Amino acid sequence: MGWIADRCAELKPGNPLQVMYGLDGRHDLSESELRHFEGYQKSRPVRIGNGAHDQLQLDIYGELMDSAYIYNKFGELISYDFWKNLAN
Repeated sequence: MGWIADRCAELKPGNPLQVMYGLDGRHDLSESELRHFEGYQKSRPVRIGNGAHDQLQLDIYGELMDSAYIYNKFGELISYDFWKNLAN
């Protein structure tokens, strides 16, 4: 939940959540090819990143709220301030 709270804290008015982030929280997941690598069963090209990182996909909000609800119910209680931040 700390990782999610950090992503929510980064938001500015008018800027929605991204559909995905790097594990380290980075925002830029631009896609690039690694031509010097072979993929599964020698498939090519090997790509890293994901070009969809900057698409607007509103289902992320349902997944976010569901994750927070399940964590709050079965993990640890979420603070009132974090719930307010999620609502914003």
